Amino acid sequence: MANDTNHVKDVAVEARDEPRRSSETSVRGRLDDVIDIISELIWEVDRDFRFTYISSRIFDLLSVHGRDMEGRRLLDVGQFLDDAGEPIDLDLHSPFRDVRFQTKDNDGEDRIFLMTALPIHHSETGEFEGLRGSARDLTEQLSSERALRDAKEHAEFASRTKTEFIANISHELRTPLNTIIGFSELMERQVFGEIGNPQYIEYLGHILESGTHLLDLINDLLDVSAIEAEKMELHDDEIYPIDLIEGCVGLMQAKANESNVEIISHVRDNQPALFIDTRRVKQVLLNIIGNSLKFTPVKGRVEVSAWLIEGDRFDIRIGDTGIGIAEKDIPRVMAPFGQADFGLSREHEGTGLGLYLSRRIMELHDGKLELSSELGVGTTVRIGFPAYRVIALFDD
Repeated sequence: MANDTNHVKDVAVEARDEPRRSSETSVRGRLDDVIDIISELIWEVDRDFRFTYISSRIFDLLSVHGRDMEGRRLLDVGQFLDDAGEPIDLDLHSPFRDVRFQTKDNDGEDRIFLMTALPIHHSETGEFEGLRGSARDLTEQLSSERALRDAKEHAEFASRTKTEFIANISHELRTPLNTIIGFSELMERQVFGEIGNPQYIEYLGHILESGTHLLDLINDLLDVSAIEAEKMELHDDEIYPIDLIEGCVGLMQAKANESNVEIISHVRDNQPALFIDTRRVKQVLLNIIGNSLKFTPVKGRVEVSAWLIEGDRFDIRIGDTGIGIAEKDIPRVMAPFGQADFGLSREHEGTGLGLYLSRRIMELHDGKLELSSELGVGTTVRIGFPAYRVIALFDD
């Protein structure tokens, strides 16, 4: 009878403990599933830093089974590195986070992991018993970053080479071109006597015009090279807008007369003085006014105005009644070599550098060049200078 009683008790105890064991098995099963699902590697080492556990993810990353890693020492498998890729000595008895670890896969290829770990201590004695941690594969990320860095360096080298080539070839071209322009100008003026045949004089005019146009293009290319190489420097001086604008309008008057386009300036003589690189800003104004005259039909109008605006900033505006630019083409014409009208049938000559150079020159002045336009109506260009370049005001 006593034996029967004991048997019943044992069965009762087993029945009582069964739900707890089932629950523990279920929790462990869920934990194992989570470890297998996550992208990070989970690992443990003992007090001698030999692997006692490593998750099955190791096979996907290194083509090695976890059981083949058990018993191997951590530092026999690989080494810890700093961010520069140099080996480091790490205190493995203390916690660490996001430290690089280099190892090799089954094919002998280097793999880099980002490792984090916590030390394991005996619950009663506090004695060090090992490490438990995770590892995230960084190899592909570092490879992509290296490829991007190499591509960036290659692009920068190519850009420098292009800039240096343009600068060098432009300088080489300018010397003989200046000679061609100089002698053709002397011959056209018949400084040392008459040429005789009027047809030759006409040809000389064409040579002079073409040579001057080519020299302008070369100068623009040199300016682009200087800007892209960050070698263009400003030489600021004081000037009043009325002097600058009327000087530019006067230079463009002959071209306006030739095109039968009216050019008008609206600038009061009591406007503030500006502290700017006069030569460069004059280059901007001549570029913009020249474009306006080029794209404005016969009997059209180009107007230049200037005034002080809110915040003591200063604006110069050039507006025309020309053919205009489609809104979608505005970003294109502001870019280097940009043209609103592409193709061999383009009616107007030019490299498309004028607006780009003008915008960059204004940026060097901490100013702005903004363009608004409408097809068939006209274009307005706003050239804005910051307040610190306004240095004096006259009383009304």
